[in-house]
Amino acid sequence: MKKRSHTQYAEALYEMTKDIAGKELDAVLRAFVHILARDRQLLHVDKIVDSFLRHVKKQEGIQDLHIETARTLDPKTRAAIAAACGKKTDVTTSVRPGLLGGFRITTEHTILDASVAAQLKRLEATLIS
Repeated sequence: MKKRSHTQYAEALYEMTKDIAGKELDAVLRAFVHILARDRQLLHVDKIVDSFLRHVKKQEGIQDLHIETARTLDPKTRAAIAAACGKKTDVTTSVRPGLLGGFRITTEHTILDASVAAQLKRLEATLIS
């Protein structure tokens, strides 16, 4: 039998559960756990769950958006940044005093660094060259 990847298990779980709820969902999840046990994948369930959550977000068009700021971001500004992305977003934030000011936004494939620290580094590189 060919070994399945974490992503394959996650995608299969999504397909089996996307339109069900209640007792039917419970039964499918139990069967899925039995499959993982049979395939000796229970030790990797955390990776399968991570893959599953990424797949759900992809299927539902949700973009992960992480915002780093030098100070705590107020909810109004957080919502405005998320809305500017033009997609459904799952926003997380963190405070990084080393940014000095401004912000850094990270998505799956893009980093937008508008921090004061990054601007100072660019200025330093320009002055040195």
